[in-house]
Amino acid sequence: MSNTILTTVGDHIKSIRKELGLNQETFAANAGISVSYLSEIENGHKNPRISILYQICSGNNISADDLLFGRKNNPSIIDMIYDNSDRLTLNDIDIINDYFKGIRPILLNRENQK
Repeated sequence: MSNTILTTVGDHIKSIRKELGLNQETFAANAGISVSYLSEIENGHKNPRISILYQICSGNNISADDLLFGRKNNPSIIDMIYDNSDRLTLNDIDIINDYFKGIRPILLNRENQK
């Protein structure tokens, strides 16, 4: 990896970590790596093996696409539900279901007016 790529990936990791509201200690622990190693990756000083990138992704429930290419600015509702599906409760599912049942007639009406 070039230094530019290392810096970019490091910036993505740092940005995602902060977006998740995690400090380096928690994020690193989730990934099974040391805080100093995470810091070196975030600062573009280390070229992590694919196994480390996998640990970072799986340990912190983030996608490899987000890690390598940065988070999408406007993820779709489906992406957000999918990305958070392991945290959904039955109540959350009921709320989501009720929402889509309620909005369906509005969308049908909009389609019929076209």
